[in-house]
Amino acid sequence: MLFKRRLNKIKIFFIIYIIVPKILIFSRNYGLKLFLVPMVYFKKIPENQELAYEFFQKALDKSRLARAYLLCGGANLAKIELIKELNKILNCSVNQSAETKLEPSCGTCTNCRWIEEDKHPKTPIIIESESKKGIISIDQIRFLQEELSQNCDYFRIIIIKNASKVCLSYHSAPALLKTIEEARPKTMFMLMAPNRETVLPTISSRAQTLYLNGFEHEPINPKAQELFMSLVDSGNLNLDDVLDSMVLADELSQNETIDMINLLELWQNKLAEGLPDDEACNKILKLEQGISDLKNFVRARAVLVASI
Repeated sequence: MLFKRRLNKIKIFFIIYIIVPKILIFSRNYGLKLFLVPMVYFKKIPENQELAYEFFQKALDKSRLARAYLLCGGANLAKIELIKELNKILNCSVNQSAETKLEPSCGTCTNCRWIEEDKHPKTPIIIESESKKGIISIDQIRFLQEELSQNCDYFRIIIIKNASKVCLSYHSAPALLKTIEEARPKTMFMLMAPNRETVLPTISSRAQTLYLNGFEHEPINPKAQELFMSLVDSGNLNLDDVLDSMVLADELSQNETIDMINLLELWQNKLAEGLPDDEACNKILKLEQGISDLKNFVRARAVLVASI
């Protein structure tokens, strides 16, 4: 009897101090890792955008998406592609009833196909300037508020194509801020801007800032290209008369004026290559004055429109 008792004690000691610690060590090193491996949400990550995708990979894995994000940098196409991938994940049929952790998008359900083909009826909602002056109006923000006030079964993503302060008037900026603060759950705002400094602090403070690498050159506006070519082909660089007439007649929109400035700067840099002669130096000086006048005109018009 005594021998059996001692044998049982040895068995208990062996289980508690030998077997159990080994099981715990194995679980910590191998078993628990199965539950700690992050979900892979993005099957393909564009070159030079690894940090941005890793940022959202962690946010999705921890189910910690913010209400608003400020996407900075010049890679606008990369921003739109990233938003599209997020939209598919958030609206995929596998996540429609998900109450805990999100799953990667299937890519084949109706919602995924709609979003991939830019045909989804409810998401994303894109807000961009509809006026010649490049301003997002208060009416557009009111339309957005009305749309978001309605019940919806989908996760709504709102894209503000240019959230810079020059594109938001004194009326539309506070309205957008109110919309962000009062939006319902399952709503996310994607604000696009060249950099954080161009966005009103009241708006940028409500969003997490994320920079996307690279700069994409968008096609030059045909009207600005046509005016520039006529100026080059004229033979004489009468910039004073040409630029004055454009400014006084309000001939170019804000985007067209910016394109014109870029073209004039490229021409100026071309003339400055090597050792420019007297004629080239004279053209460079006139171009400098013309570029400065156009930039001042863009700033003045942005302030004037924003105060309306």
